[in-house]
Order: sequence, then C-alpha cells, then structure tokens
Amino acid sequence: MCEKNGSIIILACHGVYDLDLNTMYAEHTEDIEIFKADLEFALHSLRWRKNENPTLVISGGYTKIERRCSESRSYVQMAKSMGLEIPSGVLLEEYALTSIENLLFSLYVFHGKHGSYPQKIDVVSWEFKHDRFKKTFEKINEWIGLDCQWNDSDFRFFPVGNLPEDELKKHNVTTNEKEYIRDLDKGIDNYYDNPKTQNLIKERDAFDMGKITRKRYKGYKLPF
Repeated sequence: MCEKNGSIIILACHGVYDLDLNTMYAEHTEDIEIFKADLEFALHSLRWRKNENPTLVISGGYTKIERRCSESRSYVQMAKSMGLEIPSGVLLEEYALTSIENLLFSLYVFHGKHGSYPQKIDVVSWEFKHDRFKKTFEKINEWIGLDCQWNDSDFRFFPVGNLPEDELKKHNVTTNEKEYIRDLDKGIDNYYDNPKTQNLIKERDAFDMGKITRKRYKGYKLPF
C-alpha cells in the first residue's frame, strides 16, 4: 500500500479572476459570489481540520484566453481582494482542465510536496457537483494508473452554493451532470478517449498547455 499522511482539501476552481476589473472569466460570470464563498470556505477549512494536518490545494488551469493566468493563481489574487490571507502552506495546481484532473493532479501536487498521499480527501465545490466528484473519486480509486487506494469514508464533499431558481438552467445543469457521470462510469481511460471529452479539453486549453502539463507531472501516470 502507498504511504499516507495528513489530509488534503481540494478547491476546484471555476474560472479566471481579473483583479483589475473585479470580474470572473467563466461560463457564468454572475456566479462570482459563489466562487468567492467556495474560496472562503476552503481557507476556513484549514483551521477547522487542523487536527488532521491538512493541506489546501487550489486547482485550475489556464482556461480563459482573456487572461494568461491559471485559475488557481487568480484565486489567490481574488483572496487578497477579499481581505483573506493565504497561508504559506497552500499549494497551487495550475494545469487541471476537468474534474478528474482537479482531483488527480491535486493528489500529485500533494505527493510531490510531502512524499506521500493524504489519508483523507476533502473537496469543496457546488452542491450540484457532489455526485460528479463522488464518482470521480470512485473511478480514480479503481484506476490502475494510481497505485494508491482509499476507503469510501476517506472521501468527503463540502457543498458551498447551489443551483439558481431558474428551472431551465437547473434542468440543463442537472442533465449535463448526469451525462458527465454516465460517461465517467465507463472508466477514466474511456472517458478521455471519448471525442466529446477531447473537444471539451481542447476548448478549455486556452494556451495549448498539454506539453507543459506532461512535463509538470513527469513520473506520474496521466490519463491522456
């Protein structure tokens, strides 16, 4: 079995923050207050989980052509604009383009820093993504690329923010989540072989960072 120590808190980002304009380049810019709430909750979790020796990893790649900055690094700037302090032990994961990569690459960043994997895995995100991240955890746990496994009780999800009252938007989001989970249920490798996934990643990879991503995680198994 792999060595495990401490715990990880993963904050999955949703866009690139622009400090000068106090705006978010994201699919839904109107949700910026939810993104801020996610960030604040994740930072407070470091204090709430201190007995578990937690490490916060903020995860998100270079996804918006409007600004050559990773989502995760822009969240650090957003924290400063909110008057929130970023502790020195917070780590940035700057290459994830999917929820799988938010989780998997954050584990790699944790391992690269500590030389072990975490005993507990916490994810902070929207309430409607609970099933998505639970399924993502299950499939990473089954994936032969990662020589480390956890019990179901080792994964914890903390919802911050929910869907709006708009019924059409709620329906569309729920449908997309079900499709994501259905595709992922076939396994991580099959998920990445899916042309729909490949097109999504191409769309999100605003600065063609694929080669740099492989270099950053050299020595770790990648699903693409």
